[in-house]
Amino acid sequence: YPTSAALFEELFFRCSVFLVLLTKFDWVPLSISMLIVAVLFIIEQVVCTQKVKQAIAMSAGSLAISLAGCLMIVITGSIIPAIICHEMYVIFYLKK
Repeated sequence: YPTSAALFEELFFRCSVFLVLLTKFDWVPLSISMLIVAVLFIIEQVVCTQKVKQAIAMSAGSLAISLAGCLMIVITGSIIPAIICHEMYVIFYLKK
């Protein structure tokens, strides 16, 4: 379940939202587009938390995954590296 969620989150946040920001709102700087996607992703993740410490940890991880995913898309021109990175993060997180 969590690994499939990571796939769909990448497809929605990075593939849909981020690419729309890059193509339809090309006047918005890349860094702002990345920040918008990261904030939306953080909100989606924090809504699922129950404790403040959990929300802080989830926010930090979500920020890192979101920015890394956006950068991977810009650098490689593909969503695949972002999906793999997110999946590996989820697998690492589940082991704890």
